[in-house]
Amino acid sequence: MDKVQSRDPIRICCILDDRAGHTFQVEGILEALSRRVPVQIHRHRLDEPSSTLRDFHPELVIGAGRKTHWKLAWAKFWHHTPAVVIMKPSLPTFLFSLCVIPKHDKPPSRENIFRIQFAPTTITPAPLHRKKKVQQIALIGGPSSHFVWDIDSIIQRLREVDSGPGFEILTSRRTPLESANALEACGRVIVPSQISRNQ
Repeated sequence: MDKVQSRDPIRICCILDDRAGHTFQVEGILEALSRRVPVQIHRHRLDEPSSTLRDFHPELVIGAGRKTHWKLAWAKFWHHTPAVVIMKPSLPTFLFSLCVIPKHDKPPSRENIFRIQFAPTTITPAPLHRKKKVQQIALIGGPSSHFVWDIDSIIQRLREVDSGPGFEILTSRRTPLESANALEACGRVIVPSQISRNQ
């Protein structure tokens, strides 16, 4: 779809905490919006005074992460503007104009809830080039309240599905260091600190 150029840029304020993953999700949505409509973006960090947010007069506020929820709700009512929260909010959903929530969180069916399969991202698919050998990639997370973390079972499963060349294993900030070290038995391990968000 072509970008709409018939209006002034939409003034969007994104409220950011200190978590790189949350910023990454917000930036993914901002990039997608900027491909469709002109936007003017103000990035407001939680440690900044609220006056910088008031002076911008946003037409839309957006944020991700538990620490941003109160300020998102405040901005919605103070500026009389839509507020979008990414991931399941810690406050009641009616306080937000739109809640973008993963399906695995089992959100209720409401008009202001949009279910997604995966978290937003700035990554865009690259053209598919068929090769004789396809590189195997494994994305490994870490302990969660949703399941029991068992690195031995994960390694066993990787060995069962390994077609021969081993894996490129991308871990997350949740992956314990000892688990990342153990995964080296299944291939090359890449930890988050080795990856630039700008690449």
